[in-house]
Amino acid sequence: MSVTAIKINATSAIKTGVAVIVPLPAGKVAADFATSGASVRAFGTGYPIAPTLAGTTATFAWPAPPLPGGGSAYLELTVAAPNTIITRESLISGGLGAANADLGLGNTDAYLGMVANRCCVADSINAGLNSSIQGRWHIAPDDITSMVLVFGNFYCTTSAEATAGESRTISADVEYPIGTFTRVKFGGANTGTMADGAVRFLSDAVSVVIPRGALYRITTYQTSTGGILFAAGPNAYGVLGDQGTVGNGIADTTGTVWTGTAGGNPWGPYAVISLTRRPAVMLITDSRGVGTGMTSNSAPYAGELQPQIAPFYGCMSMGRGSMTAQQLASGQFAKRAEYLAYVTHAVLQIGTNDIAAGRTAVQVTADRQTIKANAPNVIWSETTLAPKTTSSDAFATVANQTVDATNAERIKFNDQVRARNIGFNQFFELADGVESSRNSGKYKAPPQVYEAITADGNHVNNAGYALQRNAIAANAFRR
Repeated sequence: MSVTAIKINATSAIKTGVAVIVPLPAGKVAADFATSGASVRAFGTGYPIAPTLAGTTATFAWPAPPLPGGGSAYLELTVAAPNTIITRESLISGGLGAANADLGLGNTDAYLGMVANRCCVADSINAGLNSSIQGRWHIAPDDITSMVLVFGNFYCTTSAEATAGESRTISADVEYPIGTFTRVKFGGANTGTMADGAVRFLSDAVSVVIPRGALYRITTYQTSTGGILFAAGPNAYGVLGDQGTVGNGIADTTGTVWTGTAGGNPWGPYAVISLTRRPAVMLITDSRGVGTGMTSNSAPYAGELQPQIAPFYGCMSMGRGSMTAQQLASGQFAKRAEYLAYVTHAVLQIGTNDIAAGRTAVQVTADRQTIKANAPNVIWSETTLAPKTTSSDAFATVANQTVDATNAERIKFNDQVRARNIGFNQFFELADGVESSRNSGKYKAPPQVYEAITADGNHVNNAGYALQRNAIAANAFRR
């Protein structure tokens, strides 16, 4: 099939009660889409919505909670065209291409890649607990008929990859549709036991049919005398309905209906893989990338990159607060690097903590190159770095902010990124979205923005992260 789509921002739609009326592209009317075998849906909401086409508008229900990505929808037209599959890189801003156009993916071979969009590495362990059951929702980035869950018995501290200390017994299920559970097997059994430090522990193939754009949940039970792994940072936002129950002697209720605490810091597979043609992305980030500064449980995606990528692609977050590029380049990325086998793209946002600690732009650039060398066949992108500053008036003005002493080095680094470092396919401009002016070293403040966008001068809040959401173009990830 061939897919052509147009990005519709909330600002270009008229919200009328529980419906949104979206203007069709200039010169297009409903009849243009009434071809045999065509379908239209809003994508990015967690499930397809079939709009009503009439005249020059499409009307569709506005979902709750707000759309992933901060209020954007994607109208996607699908028409018959043999041997051609186009993914979100075919989205066009401001116009609609030919219905049968091959916009870049074409006959790309299938590979064993990510088919879940909210996977993340564990970032802590609670040695005082021995069991948990936790569920995380995902949006299928492709049609799925079979999947394999990939677990790791390790976690990331602020400075290193750490083994969990003991073996870990796990069980899991896949819930789709809601209320229907498919048991995950491990060597034909309902449970599997990972050795301490296991990097990639694979389930058996799970036969489950999930259409692209559908919301599905993976529930994982774990028990270990060494403690319980958590995805405790902002990666674990639970607005989609994530749940968890943790403690000692928690019952294994996988395969059945269960209720836990909302959010619940759900730990689960670090990757979910299947044959797919669509791009998949690994995010390698620090605290800004995992969403420090956001209001807890305020969104399904956190930080500088996830809201722009995860609603549309297979996605895994391998970030951790306080991480540095130097640490990753010095051997503390070896376990996570194995998961690069399941993605086509990777984004490096790391480096803020390095420069704050006195590393030079040249050194951080070299560290990023070393990290990139872990997977030369992956398509790599990098980002500029937002500023770090202090304020005497709670960041209510630009004038009362004091530029950090390391800003000159950050400027050198960002300018080098903008000049296109060797081996990086592209860069994403994260600094300009929140900086008062390019290279000023200060955050935007009223009247540039409605309210202060940072509380600590290092991490932005929800409003600040929203300002960075135009950093990634619709065609950013192409195979």
